[in-house]
Parts: sequence; structure tokens; C-alpha cells
Amino acid sequence: MTLVTGGSGFLGRWLVPLLSCEAPSRAELDITSRGDWLQFAGAERVLHLAAQTSPRLAESDPATTMAQNVQAVRYMSEVLPQARVVHVSTCHVYGIPERLPIDEANLLRPRGVYASSKATAERLLPRAIIARPFNLTGPGQSTEFAPADWAAQGKAGETHIACGDVSLVRDYLDVRDAAAGLVTLLERGVPGEAYNLCRGEGVTLEWILRTASGGEPAPRQERRRAHDVPVLVGDPARAQALGWSPRITLERSLTDLRESV
Repeated sequence: MTLVTGGSGFLGRWLVPLLSCEAPSRAELDITSRGDWLQFAGAERVLHLAAQTSPRLAESDPATTMAQNVQAVRYMSEVLPQARVVHVSTCHVYGIPERLPIDEANLLRPRGVYASSKATAERLLPRAIIARPFNLTGPGQSTEFAPADWAAQGKAGETHIACGDVSLVRDYLDVRDAAAGLVTLLERGVPGEAYNLCRGEGVTLEWILRTASGGEPAPRQERRRAHDVPVLVGDPARAQALGWSPRITLERSLTDLRESV
């Protein structure tokens, strides 16, 4: 049996159709309950996506974030010690990188509750295959995340788009390419290794905003985040060596996103 946690989430909704597996929703599996994990004790393969993924919400509720992102992983490792696990972490565990593009050998120097919780979870899973997606976007993304928020503002007719610091550089990947990458890691990834899922190309958030919304940036101080890193651009070579590579252009991702909001 293959178990997908977070199968009804943004990434999970694109991943599940690529697999023949059981994919419990958050309502069916409370990841913070050891008892709920026990009902899936026979799972041979696990794709663990369920987590608090919003840095903003993580900062506002650290206790819940640690329960969802760390305690849940501890229960998973206890209940499924022999399973082949692909754990979805994040590029934010790198913090301010030692070098660019960021490869998996960079030290982990997380900043903020969200990144710290993900780095802690990685340490609890020394035999898991660790996926480190860089920033994701694409159809179905929640407006909790900047590209979808900007696209929704533009679609609503706004010409001046409320935003934070749009000088930041990010390596955006389409959610559908990320889902395909997780399948590749499940099938071919090496336990104990981490893999960046990214394009290997950086763009400014201003470019994302203008492309997604068609509007002009209108920065607001309250939308800035304390732990933002100026540049996050990854090296996808390790995942590409397994046969995966991004196929969807960022322009198409943002067009599809705007149609979906």
C-alpha cells in the first residue's frame, strides 16, 4: 500500500492522479494523532505532504506548526519504521545560502518557525528520501500564497497590486512538475538523500507579480516578512540525474493560475 498524506492539498491534488494509491484527506488522517497513523501501519510506501506550509501562519501559531510539522513526523517514523518514505520538506531549510545555485550539500540554516520545523523534521528521518521543493505555483494555489493573491487581485480589476518586498529572487516551479518529481523520487530516490525540486532559474517577485496580475506593485510594510531570504535559486542536478526535469514554463504556470483563482 502507498499512503499519501495531504492528498487533498495543493500539491497532493496533482500528485494523487499520478499514483495508484490510497490518499486520505486531512479529515481521514489526523497527522498529529499517533492512533490515526496506526491504521496505516501496513503501508509500504509513504509520500508525506501533510503539513503547515504557510510561513505566515507558522509564525502566528508556532505550537500548532510544530505539532503538524515535527510531532507528526515523529509518529510516522515510529509507526512505519520500514516504509519507503518520501518526505516533502522545503528550500527554506537552507536559509541564507553559502553559495548559488543552492545544491543539497549546503548547510541547513533555517530562519523562522516554518523553516525550522521542516529542518527538525528532516533530522527525525535519516532514512527517508527528502524532497526540497523550491517555491511552487500553478492552478489551484491558495491566495494565502503570493502569486495566487496577486493573480486574484489582478483578476478582480486591481491595477495597483498590494504586495511585500518584490525585489526578492525566487526559483518558481509549477506544482504539476513538482508532483511528477515526487513520483520520480518515490520510484528512484536514494534513502537518506535530499533532492531539490526546482527549475534552477531565478526571477524577481516583481516579474511574478506583473505576469500573474497584469498590474503594478504597490508595496506595503505589513506584507513584508521578517525572515525572507534575498535570493533562493536551486540546483536541480541531483533530481535530474534520476530522469526528472521541469516541463511547464513559468509563463504557462501563471496563466493557468490566473484562470483558476
